Amino acid sequence: MTSGIEIIDNFILKIQENSSNSQYFEWIHYEQFENIKSISHGEISNIRTAKWINGPIIDRKEQKRSGPLNVVLKIFKLENNNSELSSILNQVHYHYICYNKSPNKFLPIYGITKDPSKNEFISIIKYAEGGDLHDYLNSNFSSLNWNKKLSILSSFLRDLKTIHEQGFIHKDIHSKNILLSKNKTSFREENLLIAYLPTSGLTRPMVPTGNKNEKEGIYGILPYIAPEVLKGKEYIQASDIYSVGIVMCELSTGEFPFKDTFKDNQQLDMNLAINICQGERPKLSDNAPNIFNEVVEMCWAQDPSVRPSINELENIVSEWCDRLAELFNEADKK
Repeated sequence: MTSGIEIIDNFILKIQENSSNSQYFEWIHYEQFENIKSISHGEISNIRTAKWINGPIIDRKEQKRSGPLNVVLKIFKLENNNSELSSILNQVHYHYICYNKSPNKFLPIYGITKDPSKNEFISIIKYAEGGDLHDYLNSNFSSLNWNKKLSILSSFLRDLKTIHEQGFIHKDIHSKNILLSKNKTSFREENLLIAYLPTSGLTRPMVPTGNKNEKEGIYGILPYIAPEVLKGKEYIQASDIYSVGIVMCELSTGEFPFKDTFKDNQQLDMNLAINICQGERPKLSDNAPNIFNEVVEMCWAQDPSVRPSINELENIVSEWCDRLAELFNEADKK
């Protein structure tokens, strides 16, 4: 099955030839999707959920499919621009590279399609039934113990480690972009959007550059953006670690960072951006163990060079899970 579009078919063939896991990446006819529902709208892409009627191939030799499967459709807006299409395919490819390296830990991406009535290309990704971390904290924080918090954190860091090990930068880490999926023993969250572009398509530019082309601004949700990025420097992997620190604080407090300051208003946001660049950070949790808060402060350090690497951070959290569980259990009693 092909798209009939040479650049797309060559892209899919290249992925299929280089795949090292059983997941089959393919072109999927748009008519295969039903019950399509919109979730969010962004400057570059929109997110919808749908039911894939036949589902993915689970046996390549027999061409056997799973049957109906809930999936996420990431819809990329395209304005008849080949360079835009190449950028979209690159973003899809980055996601697949990470999934191909960690197929048992990373959110699967099944293929791409196109709405024949619109100039939109769509990537198809596994649906995470647990929703996003932000909404989960809003609804469940009072019953969320440290064992579950550390499970969420450690699995999220495994995904980020895969991204960084492939030389990529996520650039848009925040609690709405961390998705939860239930398994038999715990909650495991996965990055729906692997973003090597300055946006995952879910947010607008927070700090205008003065350029008429809005897409050249700084994208993301302001409270999670590292100060060096707000100052106009390029994203680096340490900028992702800053965002992790903000998420860790949110995971420990249950509160959106700078909730009393961030008003989604351009002038007020500019004031907050200045304060972040001057060292202001969200309030730490009084109920978290000191070692947790100390690592949060390491992650959101003003100087990117002193922030831990993803490997260092993952090792720290693994030690918490393996050797210091009792310390965190005591924190549940506060």
